Amino acid sequence: MHRPQRTRHRKSRSLAVVAVLLASAALVGCSGEDGPEQSVDAFLSGWRSGDLNAVGFVDPTGAKVAAADVAREIKELSGELAETPPTLTRQGKPEVQQNTATATIRVQWALPGDTTWTYDRPVRLTQGRDDAWQVIWEPQLVQEQLTSGDRLGLRRDRAPRAGVLDAAGEPLIAPRPVVRVGVQPSEVTDIKALTRELDTAFRAIRPAITPPIDVSGLAKRVEEAEPTAFVEVVTLRDEAYRQIKPRIHELPGTKFSTDELDLAPTREFARAVLGTVDPAQADDLAKFPDRYSPVTWWGTAGCRATGTSGCAAHRG
Repeated sequence: MHRPQRTRHRKSRSLAVVAVLLASAALVGCSGEDGPEQSVDAFLSGWRSGDLNAVGFVDPTGAKVAAADVAREIKELSGELAETPPTLTRQGKPEVQQNTATATIRVQWALPGDTTWTYDRPVRLTQGRDDAWQVIWEPQLVQEQLTSGDRLGLRRDRAPRAGVLDAAGEPLIAPRPVVRVGVQPSEVTDIKALTRELDTAFRAIRPAITPPIDVSGLAKRVEEAEPTAFVEVVTLRDEAYRQIKPRIHELPGTKFSTDELDLAPTREFARAVLGTVDPAQADDLAKFPDRYSPVTWWGTAGCRATGTSGCAAHRG
């Protein structure tokens, strides 16, 4: 009498366990399809393509942010790198805590000169009322130091040049103060008059600078520059600048910044042997487009010529 009942009870329990397992499997499957990793992957794909419509966004306060606005801001933040979007990869699975998640992404920018800039960034997500995972948008997702209105830019840093020593072992080439003479377009009142005044002042420097400083294209450069830009005219040794400072310092639109460059004791000192380090010119840029940029300084002539064996080879 009792055995059939016990048998039926065991079957019921077995069916219940199977039902629970099936239900659990169904829940896991659903979670895997709509988990935060899918939102992260869609974000990375949209970042590269510029189309983020498949991703939901909120700001750190929880307010919704339009996908088109995020795409626009990413492009603006990318600045000079916008035309070459980075390679983006998710590093492992996101860490989930209740209705929030954090994923790590790797950002790899391809820079000029076969250089790669690589770093990791955290992506935070939150689960909305519809259970969809939304990316919490903030400019620091692109790079940790960025805020709204910032732009990424490219700059070449000149590598230190090797020393050029005299017979006693003392350096002939050493860091010496210079002054960069420039113009801010928004403060120029009469560009023709300014050009004349600068040309006259530069020609008054003694010993004379050869070849003479050419300011013939200054008006066009000022016209094409941003109003608040620093349009550099020339870099002078400090002693040369002091000769003409009273004549140019108060001219409307002139701006000045100080720096140090590796220079010989004077401009004429053993110039034929030591050579000079000067900004790359138009013909240099045309001949070596992959090596130089408009801000590259390179060794010219003498033993400081770029690539000269046994001397101070310059790397841009």
